[in-house]
Amino acid sequence: MQRATANEQSVFEAPLLHALFEQQVSRTPHESAVIYGDAKLSFSGLEQRANQVSHWLATLSLEKNARVGIALSPSLWLHAVLLGVLKQGHSYIPIDPSFPAERIGYMIDQSQLSLLIYDDSLDADVLEILPRSQSCSLDAVCAAAITLPETRLDTQVGGEDVAYMIYTSGSTGKPKGVVIPHRAAHNFLLTMMDRPGFGAGDRILAVTTLSFDIAVTEMFLPLVAGGCSVLVDREVAKDAELLRRAIEDFDITVYQATPSSWRMLLSTAWVGSAKLSAWMGGEAMPAEVAAKALPKVAALWNCYGPTETTVYSTCQQISSVEEVKYIGTPVGNTVCRVLDDALKPVPVGEIGELCIGGIGLALGYYRRPDLTQERFIQNPLNEENASILYRTGDLVRMHENGWLEYLGRSDFQISLRGFRIELGEIEAGLVKHPAVAQAVVVARNFGTENNRDMRLIAYMVANSGFSLDMGALREHLQQFLTPYMIPQHYVQMDAMPMTPNQKVNRNALPMPEVESVQAYVAPATPTEAAVQAIWEQVMKREHIGAEDDFFALGGHSMLAVQISNAIRKQFKVNLPLASLFSHSTIRAMSTFLEEHIATPKKHHASDWSNLVALREKGAHAPFFFFHPVGGNVLHYSALLSRIPKGWPVYGLQATGLDGLSAPEADYCQMARRYLSLVRSVQPKGPYWLGGGSSGGLVAMEVARQLEEMGERVERVFLFDTVGPVAPALNGSRIEARRHKNLARQIQHSISVRLEEFARRWFCEIANRLQIELSMDLRHWWIRHRNLEAMHRYLSSHRSRQRYSGSVELFRLPEEERGRYSQPLIGWDGVLDGLVGVHLVEGDHATLIESPIFSAKFAEVMAKFS
Repeated sequence: MQRATANEQSVFEAPLLHALFEQQVSRTPHESAVIYGDAKLSFSGLEQRANQVSHWLATLSLEKNARVGIALSPSLWLHAVLLGVLKQGHSYIPIDPSFPAERIGYMIDQSQLSLLIYDDSLDADVLEILPRSQSCSLDAVCAAAITLPETRLDTQVGGEDVAYMIYTSGSTGKPKGVVIPHRAAHNFLLTMMDRPGFGAGDRILAVTTLSFDIAVTEMFLPLVAGGCSVLVDREVAKDAELLRRAIEDFDITVYQATPSSWRMLLSTAWVGSAKLSAWMGGEAMPAEVAAKALPKVAALWNCYGPTETTVYSTCQQISSVEEVKYIGTPVGNTVCRVLDDALKPVPVGEIGELCIGGIGLALGYYRRPDLTQERFIQNPLNEENASILYRTGDLVRMHENGWLEYLGRSDFQISLRGFRIELGEIEAGLVKHPAVAQAVVVARNFGTENNRDMRLIAYMVANSGFSLDMGALREHLQQFLTPYMIPQHYVQMDAMPMTPNQKVNRNALPMPEVESVQAYVAPATPTEAAVQAIWEQVMKREHIGAEDDFFALGGHSMLAVQISNAIRKQFKVNLPLASLFSHSTIRAMSTFLEEHIATPKKHHASDWSNLVALREKGAHAPFFFFHPVGGNVLHYSALLSRIPKGWPVYGLQATGLDGLSAPEADYCQMARRYLSLVRSVQPKGPYWLGGGSSGGLVAMEVARQLEEMGERVERVFLFDTVGPVAPALNGSRIEARRHKNLARQIQHSISVRLEEFARRWFCEIANRLQIELSMDLRHWWIRHRNLEAMHRYLSSHRSRQRYSGSVELFRLPEEERGRYSQPLIGWDGVLDGLVGVHLVEGDHATLIESPIFSAKFAEVMAKFS
């Protein structure tokens, strides 16, 4: 089960955010707590100002636990105002003055502010929302506070009282207020002092807007650890050169920022710092940013956490680019659970949603009980230290060592043409190209609400000195991604639009010009126009060009079958599915059809081959895939982008697909036939073989025959292939439909047997007389003969013969009973060599074309690349 719990760390009896600061004042009263420009403020000086603000608030007679809005620019009074609010038992709500007036107005109204403290950076129009009695300028606060006592007030504040409330973006377009209690903020600061680590003498650059929760680190961590918070103006966060100077001039030892901000800093002539600890959070850490940062800093930390669990919930020191995918282990007093859609724990190594609990958990969303109930759930594991869990919506997997691997947002998964697509995977593929510095991929509707046309758009920023060739980028992606994941549109950006929190603002990305990367080529002949109409109807797309590739458009085996059937009905020409590899455009397919229409000729079995070249070019030893009982190999095209480009790939389709040849009825004979074709391409090993379902049995038999010949088989890949020692399944049509009435059952049994006998007799006669079978009948005949051959083979001693070679076994998850209750699904005692077992969620019939399987296959293939 995937579960991680940080070691419990002690907390003070009164877990208050400001109490930690007060204890530090007594330890280092004269050390600098805050620096702004050339001015400094000591711990004791800050304490005195904070107490004065607390006294001033007491004169206002606000209700207990009042909510105070803070719309202030950096200054030596900023920390004092925040601490004064907390000391008085109130909570603060950060409001970025740069936010649109409408958003600020909503936050003020929804939060039921008792008071707003502002400065000149706030638009005057916003002040009209509040009565004068509910707002006060910072100048007025300072003028009044400096006349008041510098001593602490005795105010009763508890750990469950609210410390601050931060508004985050909401799915409805309206922000939602996340309510953070003192005990959560208190625990966060204590754990950060331990890991990643912050102590006396450290200086952190406070560059983040208060409305972004990581600002809590910059504002308060130095105050409780004896370090120093160095405030800079907002312009510094937006100017790479000013940022570089600030880090160097103020001798900064900790700089935390989003990867986007780090990317900006690393684009300058900054030489780095041997004592700087770099913390990245807020977004997934890109490999290219980490590669640039690692040699320039003392330590690089990947920090992860949603606002709802108080800033950071996990962290991981990154020592190499390969580790950027890890978000590490939980911080103190935090639990992380990886659950499936049914909120049940998933096995180690499997993907699930990260759910977080512990002391750092927020109280919920302010005045949003519906959303709170949806996202903050009862812990299904009934754990005392985490009775409530927050559903992050982030997909992760936990490794054996306890490290969490971040896989992206579940809401960044989209369904396109029936396929689940992880947008982050496409983005990762793009930034692997040397010309791409940053990439964001979104899905947009180019049609109407009633006639949707969803397309993928890639937005990219080029690396310095590079120009982006969109065609080359498309070819680059084809090395990593399945065809349906290739974006249809590419947009070059000078810079990505950013939110005030320095995250990419996906909603602000412009719509591209509606031109596809492949220039549209109109049909030139009536045949091309007719084929275009078939493609557009089957694929539910408009404007498919004559040169557009079937697979690049997201074509798959089910669509290929529909196109083949439509072609046969309209043109009276049988279009073998495998022919789509050599005729994958409308133009090529039309040429094929016109040749057969113009010069009809009688087909002969000798004109046809079992061997299908899925990808001919490459210097590596080829990969050979064998057909399942249905006979076709088109579905293996979904794996082409997951196999390194230098590997040729071939499929072995079933005898009989031409409609003339009799399908093989013996697996050993079938394997010998296919082996001769394999060796015609590759006379000597090492051999790479694979097959899905019963195709894996054929691959295993070919591997046995190669071993007996003294040849080396490097690997056999079995895709949910059940072995010979698994419990048998009865799949006959007679068993599939049973009647309670014995007479009706006998009638049904006789009817089925007569129908199969008639079909079998007709097919055998047609094969002998070389009469071409219809498409439906040839597929039935192949399946019927293959099933017979498979059952005979599985019951034979030959199928149980031990195999000493290496095997990669992909299988569906375990079940309590039956064949899937066995670890090797029927291969126990047969496979003597190295066996890698890979669990994959999915459906047996469509497994190979599923994105989940494709990703798992790519992960395994990466070991051999």
